[in-house]
Amino acid sequence: MFKILSDGICVLIKNWDIILTILTLILSGPSLIFLLSSKVKKENLLRYTPLFFFFILSLLLRLAFIRGLFSPPYFDSVEHFRIIKLMIAGLKSSTFSDVLLELLQNYYHLGFHFLASLLAFGLRAGPTEVVLIFGQIALTMLPVPIYFLVQRETDSQIAAFFSAILSGFGWYMPGFAINWGKYPALVGILAFEIVLCTAYIFSQKKIHPNKQSFILFLIIGIFTATLIHSRVAVLFFIAFSSYIFAKKIGDFPKEIHHQILRIFLSLIFIFGFLVSKEPLLKLALEPYFINGISVTLTIFFLSYFAFKKHPLGFYFNAIFIFLLFLSLFIPIALPGFGKQSLLDRPFVEMILYFPLSILAGLGLDGALKSLKESTDIPNIARTASILIIGITGLYTLTHYSFYQSTCCSLLEYDDTVAFEWMDKNLPPDAHVLVAGNHLNVHPSTTGDLVGSDAGIWIPQLTGRKITMLSYDLEFLSAEKTSILCQRQIDYVYVGNKMQSFNRIKFIERKEIYKEVLSLPNIQLYQLQGCSPTKLPTIS
Repeated sequence: MFKILSDGICVLIKNWDIILTILTLILSGPSLIFLLSSKVKKENLLRYTPLFFFFILSLLLRLAFIRGLFSPPYFDSVEHFRIIKLMIAGLKSSTFSDVLLELLQNYYHLGFHFLASLLAFGLRAGPTEVVLIFGQIALTMLPVPIYFLVQRETDSQIAAFFSAILSGFGWYMPGFAINWGKYPALVGILAFEIVLCTAYIFSQKKIHPNKQSFILFLIIGIFTATLIHSRVAVLFFIAFSSYIFAKKIGDFPKEIHHQILRIFLSLIFIFGFLVSKEPLLKLALEPYFINGISVTLTIFFLSYFAFKKHPLGFYFNAIFIFLLFLSLFIPIALPGFGKQSLLDRPFVEMILYFPLSILAGLGLDGALKSLKESTDIPNIARTASILIIGITGLYTLTHYSFYQSTCCSLLEYDDTVAFEWMDKNLPPDAHVLVAGNHLNVHPSTTGDLVGSDAGIWIPQLTGRKITMLSYDLEFLSAEKTSILCQRQIDYVYVGNKMQSFNRIKFIERKEIYKEVLSLPNIQLYQLQGCSPTKLPTIS
């Protein structure tokens, strides 16, 4: 733990200006919640001291992820980097509107990139640093709106803190999504939480907000969050639908609540079962029912008490989970993006923590109230809550991975050395073959070919053109070599990832593939007969 905190402090000191600016930008939303709540104004600010220290600790732990990274992880980050660079160039040359119109033809999550480009442009910082830090701060902030949601519903700091711990570290999602380069999605989910939390507080009768201002805030908030990531619009629809249905259920006689409960639990079970039977979709359940099964089972136990003491909140989260599962089976067709589902599997995998964390806080509060009602032992509920939070916090923090996964960090030190050499020695029009892999997100579609090692970064960092082919390409075949020549491939980049090209195949065909760069983990081969360029061979 000391090493993690030490790495986090080092990142904090090195990038304090970027961190402070992003925090100021993001905290404006929760600050609005805090200031506009008349109930919070009357309370002692010292009540929120544990939340403040939890936030600082979480920030340092999250920042440790960045230590040692040369670029944001995964192939998605290459596209984020490209878009942000184009936007920065547009801001510098006053052609931003033209750049934006061009980008809108092929991409639709531009809100995040716009914020990142403004930060990089204003702070004179590199896009890499801004994206990396933005992602970690977004993860740090995710528990804060959940804390206030549960605290307002239960009037319990303990229940709210319990939800915050689970939403931050209870499961390896949503934190692991950073390894997939899901920066727009994570920032969009944070914006969703902030808008939803503010809307809930404003809607309480004790606040008495101006109706026009409330509606205007909702419109602006939903629009902004959707610009950051388009699928957040679906989350708002699910959230508002869940709330409306939960309110309607509350109007029914209590005698039939158990019948309604059985219906919803059956629907969740049925659709959860359908998700688990589909090999691709069942990955959405893995963080919660395999790696995080002990935490999830604890929530299932506490949900009984949530149903008893907070039926509206219980139904809201139950319906939310059901609609998430249902969204995986609702097909949509987007021009240029093919057949997809209303929410894709990675997005559902990332957002499931939200209803589960809230359900945990409601359940803990209900359990503590039931304990108080059933025993005369003084302070037993407080003692039990401290033990539960302590055990949960210790368990989650000791089982959580705060560093990047080896699966997804594509760019490493040897790659940066290789790119520097390529930039100095390869001709500007050099054409490089790089490895890719087919990625399936929707069960009914064939996966697109995506970069599977650092070669995907070559255009952005060296300006050289690339062509991507599957990492298991048979290079020993004369037919395949002929195809490479027809495509005017000059060089082949061989990385050190599991899905990089196999170096052995090139060694066996030295007469065709000449090694021009050899590093411990990286090799570059020149395809003989296709390009007359002669380069020095280095080792």
